[in-house]
Amino acid sequence: PDITLSPSKTLDQGDKIWSLGFSSLLTLINKNRGLIAEAKALREVEIAQFEALQAKVISELNQSKASYQATLEANAKANTVLASQEKRTLQTQRQFDAGFADKLELSTTQLENLIAKQNVLQSAYGIQQAKLALEDAVQRPLDDFKMPNNPEVASKPEINKTPETNKNLEIKSVRNAQ
Repeated sequence: PDITLSPSKTLDQGDKIWSLGFSSLLTLINKNRGLIAEAKALREVEIAQFEALQAKVISELNQSKASYQATLEANAKANTVLASQEKRTLQTQRQFDAGFADKLELSTTQLENLIAKQNVLQSAYGIQQAKLALEDAVQRPLDDFKMPNNPEVASKPEINKTPETNKNLEIKSVRNAQ
């Protein structure tokens, strides 16, 4: 509060009169409304920024997870195609050895087999890229555990903790709490 004391001395017909003045600004009604309104507005802005960032991170994580699942499915399909193509190549090789297929048919099936192998390698590369995108989204390296086929399981940190690590974490938590 703003308090002002103002003493004074006056002479009135030979009498010495002392007086003490007291003044104050009392802002009890609208004391801090401006500051409170400013703080509320700032809080609302911060909430909006946080929610926008949170939505961005969640969507990035979901996109990385979906990409990882899609590359796993593509890899499984490529491996299935490769297995059937290898069977077909073996069958064509046997037919060629028996004289029922010509060199062009054998070369064609061998080329298709190489293309299937190339597709498997490309899908494996895609899995690695999706894994790196997932690492970026989670913001921690995923090298400490093997990536399972189900990304739902991969996102849970308890997957690779042994009972000993859980005890160590509990001890650290207790020490930090004290």
